[in-house]
Amino acid sequence: MSENNHTPEPWETVKFYMSGRRVGVDSGTGEAICYFHNDGEKAKANARRIVACVNWCAGNSTEGMERAVEIGRPYSVERDKAIERELELTKQRDDLLAALERFVAWNRRYPSSRIYSATSIRQIAHELDQIAAQAEAAIAAAQSNGQPEKPAETEKPAIVFYPAGSLGEEVQS
Repeated sequence: MSENNHTPEPWETVKFYMSGRRVGVDSGTGEAICYFHNDGEKAKANARRIVACVNWCAGNSTEGMERAVEIGRPYSVERDKAIERELELTKQRDDLLAALERFVAWNRRYPSSRIYSATSIRQIAHELDQIAAQAEAAIAAAQSNGQPEKPAETEKPAIVFYPAGSLGEEVQS
């Protein structure tokens, strides 16, 4: 979701009297957001529509609304969440695909039918380790549904007391 870098809602339609009469949009606190060069009916209607749209969209992400327009669907908060999830899944798919493509390219470059030197084998193993790390990261992201992985809780070993003599040591009486 995007940060709200825009002027916070609610906005309102106002009349400006700077060097002539103009109609415009105000933040509600006196901050001019925009104005039209005249105060005709069309300018008033445009200002009202801008204010209505901005106030109606309050609290929704700009990216979600842009994406809804892009795909030609009406906007809703639920759809915004669905679009965000779709973008996460698309990234996961792209990461998995990139790892798989990298492996296929590596496998073509080093066919198993060829004989390699020890130096080549070290280089091949190093490249394969990098590819495996990329694939493991993509798989982990997909398995966690895009959520950051929680650090594993480390188990503390239990303190175990054994009766004297149970481990074969001599017992003094």
